[in-house]
Amino acid sequence: MPIILHKQVTKTFEGQPLIIEAIVTDNDALKDVTLFYRAKGESNFRNELMNLEVNDYRFEIPSEDIGVEGIEYYIEAVDSSDNRAYVPEIDPEDYPYQISYVSLSGPSAPDVLLLNPEDGSENTDGHQLIIVSLYDEEDDIDVASIKMEVDGVDVTDGLEINQDLISYVPSTDFALGSHSIKFFISDLMKNESPPMSWTFFIKEEAELKVKKPFLADAKIKGVINYESEFDAFSGKNQPENRPSDTQKPSVKLTFNKKNLMATVGIVLNKHFDPAANEVDKNRQPLDRLRFSIATPIISFKGGDHNPSFSKLTLKGARVRGTVTDLHYKGLSTQFVYGRTKQMISGFASFSGDSSVYNKGTFSRKIIGLSTQFNYHDIVEVGVNYLQVEDDTTTLEDEVYGNFSAIPDSLQNKYTAQSNTVAGVNSRVKLFGGKTEVVSYWAASIMTEDIIDPVSRNQDVSTYNSDEGLLKNISEGTYLVEFTNRNQYFDLKGSFKRIPRLFSSLGNSSIQTDIQGLKLDGRTKLSNNQIMLILGYENTHNNLDLLDIQTVRNATYSGNMTMMKPGLPGLNLGYRFMTHKGEAVAEDTVNLS
Repeated sequence: MPIILHKQVTKTFEGQPLIIEAIVTDNDALKDVTLFYRAKGESNFRNELMNLEVNDYRFEIPSEDIGVEGIEYYIEAVDSSDNRAYVPEIDPEDYPYQISYVSLSGPSAPDVLLLNPEDGSENTDGHQLIIVSLYDEEDDIDVASIKMEVDGVDVTDGLEINQDLISYVPSTDFALGSHSIKFFISDLMKNESPPMSWTFFIKEEAELKVKKPFLADAKIKGVINYESEFDAFSGKNQPENRPSDTQKPSVKLTFNKKNLMATVGIVLNKHFDPAANEVDKNRQPLDRLRFSIATPIISFKGGDHNPSFSKLTLKGARVRGTVTDLHYKGLSTQFVYGRTKQMISGFASFSGDSSVYNKGTFSRKIIGLSTQFNYHDIVEVGVNYLQVEDDTTTLEDEVYGNFSAIPDSLQNKYTAQSNTVAGVNSRVKLFGGKTEVVSYWAASIMTEDIIDPVSRNQDVSTYNSDEGLLKNISEGTYLVEFTNRNQYFDLKGSFKRIPRLFSSLGNSSIQTDIQGLKLDGRTKLSNNQIMLILGYENTHNNLDLLDIQTVRNATYSGNMTMMKPGLPGLNLGYRFMTHKGEAVAEDTVNLS
């Protein structure tokens, strides 16, 4: 079982690198140590493998992923027996570690621009669509603070907010005469923009219009940043996998005009030390390039992004490619095409007179499609499809030229996978949104080794075409979650069933061969000075009864936190775990 030693990071300063470190030990071979993180306010975690450097695992969170509200994160360690450990230990995804963001330059309030009708304009058409463009350098606009008045009437409930554009369609045409618009907004740091007031006129006769240059009403902003870190060892040799310096220049440009917004950003991860740059050539790239073009209906993104379909298909994986989003009323469609891994050439390294062949990494292609329909934010249903495959045709090799020229004795070191996943998800909100039920179902087909002609014809599928649909649903892969929030307590729960054969290369954090129930309740008393938390979790493996034993785990937990202004805080916790093995065969001994 992995054991994770980690000191929680509580603050990150503007312009300073944010590095997460952990020491992980195990009596078995470690498979992966993964960092899950997201900016506060985001719903989905990104996941990145942490690199082993000397004795600890490290990952530096890119500065462009850090929001002004801070970062939430947790760490997962998985060994070769699929045992998993987390920090925090209890409900890491629901209650991750919190890192606050300390700004050294001070945040600015959002910029607001009326795109249509233009301020002071004279129009002959009374049918006017009101469009307002927003830009905030810290990307922390507080949507709840937005308010619009038209001719003194509050029309906030009728606004449609999409990306950085706000539109309002009046129910009737504007009458002849003068009309006014007032707009109010602030960011999450409570920086309020000055109240905006605009006026336009509706006239009978057409007036001569003066054609403006294309960039007359456009807004262009740019940010240039440079981070430099030095980490030289003193008294001993510098480890090869620990560069003595890291240089991270970054540039971000934003263009905004009417209902069009475009951004481009690049972050480089380089070193003054040539040897460190050579080591990076044999790793997945750390440089980040991304661009996007967005309109109220369609957006197109390219470069490095983290698209998300559902928890059982695509979530958190970094994709270098294109992401296309279409939005029309309650219908949205997302198409993803690119690669989750870049090709790394095989090469030979030398030590004295001997050489060692280091195998390369296949490029991993991904193509996915997700469609969702949302009805008034009460009911949402969606379907998604994902196909991921290692590309053996493009592998280059510094010794042999390409993959097909590699000798059979070395080709045996390579394993290539092909994976297809289809999923359905739904979301229902009840009692005014206080109760929410979310469900996911998915089926997968996995070819473990597409190089081997025998394995290529032995696809492993979780959908049995000989069985009915209902049985495939009940004995398939699914996850059901519910939450209830009110003024007295919060209640969360989930039930999942993920068979041994299920696999999605779009979400590496899915634990297989597990079924279980999880409940968590918490309440706050005495003006939030006392918090009580109760938790229960029951899981078991061996869903297909292929192992000689079924292992059942139960966890009971309780926690009480008391905080009084001016006095030290008090935290009391209790956790009781049971671990029991039940024999599948009659001649097998039960263990507990």
